[in-house]
Amino acid sequence: MSEVIILKAGDAERAADLHRQAFMDTEIWTANAFQSLLAQETSLGLAHKRDGQLISLVLYRIALDTADMLTFAVFPSKQRTGLAKALLNASQPLLSARNVTRITLEVAQNNAAAVSFYERMGF
Repeated sequence: MSEVIILKAGDAERAADLHRQAFMDTEIWTANAFQSLLAQETSLGLAHKRDGQLISLVLYRIALDTADMLTFAVFPSKQRTGLAKALLNASQPLLSARNVTRITLEVAQNNAAAVSFYERMGF
């Protein structure tokens, strides 16, 4: 069973490891990048953690009433298992508590699975 946690700067190494595995063929984020972002008050990161490992994560940067989804990663063998939807749903009350009313994101148009997922989620 996995649990949803709020990411802290101390989770940066595990976050970078997950990002590296989820995005092997694209630009990956370093532990320093995660640490820097997670240390900022304007950031919010959540993750599913199972047996000490991160298996999914989402990272937002918040400005006024808008949260920009900076990255979203799910461990490859855990994709299409509902973790992504559960993580977005877990994010909603935390974002609402910060007065966020809008989420923005960018996704590569050639990533059909991601485009389809975000469309189903209302983006």
